[in-house]
Amino acid sequence: MKPIRKADTYQISDIRLGRWLRILSLVWVFLSPGLLYAQQDLLKYFPDTTISQVDTTRWSNRGSFSLSASSTGLSNWAAGGNSSISVVGNTVYGMRRESSKTIFLQQIDMAYGLVYLASTSFPIRKTSDHLINTTSFGLKVSPKLSFASLLVFQTQFDAGYKYSTDNGVDKRELISEFLSPTLVNISLGLQFINKKSFVTVISPVAGKLTIISNDSIASLGNYGVPKGSNFNGQLGPNIYLDLTKEFMENGKFKSSLNLFSEYEKIGKIDINWTYMFELKVNDWFSANFSGQLIYDDDINVTRDDETVGPALQLRYVLGLGIKKTF
Repeated sequence: MKPIRKADTYQISDIRLGRWLRILSLVWVFLSPGLLYAQQDLLKYFPDTTISQVDTTRWSNRGSFSLSASSTGLSNWAAGGNSSISVVGNTVYGMRRESSKTIFLQQIDMAYGLVYLASTSFPIRKTSDHLINTTSFGLKVSPKLSFASLLVFQTQFDAGYKYSTDNGVDKRELISEFLSPTLVNISLGLQFINKKSFVTVISPVAGKLTIISNDSIASLGNYGVPKGSNFNGQLGPNIYLDLTKEFMENGKFKSSLNLFSEYEKIGKIDINWTYMFELKVNDWFSANFSGQLIYDDDINVTRDDETVGPALQLRYVLGLGIKKTF
């Protein structure tokens, strides 16, 4: 028998462990109402409830649905481009139960968007796709401070592709699908809630697990998972900052910043920052500008200069459409 080397540790158990991870992932998604990406986001859906106003008799729940669309038409346009139609839908639903000593929150966040690009070989493409199932549990030390555990499960619904053109021929490569990748974050620490607008969670111990169930996607070596492996685990401290602020009448700014550093690479920080400016027109219509900034030293991307390596990833969306809170 070949001796076990340290570098072979992940490959030896990949097949068996990968199967169990796929099963546990599916059970986790469909049997748990939420697996937390950020318990703090749930507080935004309960603006009339503070941690000192306790109701142990029933669950509180609230959610929202939004649908936005845009269209661009071009005809004999000298500068080039493609006519397009895009649609994005988003649903968020949260639940909360609080007592004098504990607080329990659950949330599910789903989004999916498509764009139709005329005059291309692959006209229908994804613009937005995520499934975030969340849960948290806290033991209160004071009305504003608690010992909290956070659990997050994040994946996407549909297949994602990398598009390119070779000698005038459009090509695409599968780079993601349901459960590939799957991100699982578990953290323990202190949570501080200041009124209803600012939340801080400091976790000296946090686990970050990336799972790729599709072997062909795993062979690419993306998302910080070594080539040929189906998962990658990391341990380190985590800091989460969440802010919700009304900056004008019917106008709101939301920001969530997550910082994680692996113990073995304590000087290198993974950054995940999301933000949104929202302007409510009336009970049904709203306009928003949202974006996301990601930096992960373990994720290699093709930069604008065609080199490959870690880089700052940016995404932004400008939307106008219907939004209903329930």
